[in-house]
Amino acid sequence: MQGVFEYFPLLFVAFGIVVIGVSVKGLIGFQRFAQRALRVPGVVSDVRTTFAGRG
Repeated sequence: MQGVFEYFPLLFVAFGIVVIGVSVKGLIGFQRFAQRALRVPGVVSDVRTTFAGRG
């Protein structure tokens, strides 16, 4: 049982590495999208908001 708690901090390190990896992948995807996206002129004519839950 002692061995389990010895490696327990590595679980947090592994989780942190996964979170950082997913974040970097998302940033790269956003940058690729921003490079391909086109800006177009427009006017916001209506805004609708919806609330879910007890708000």
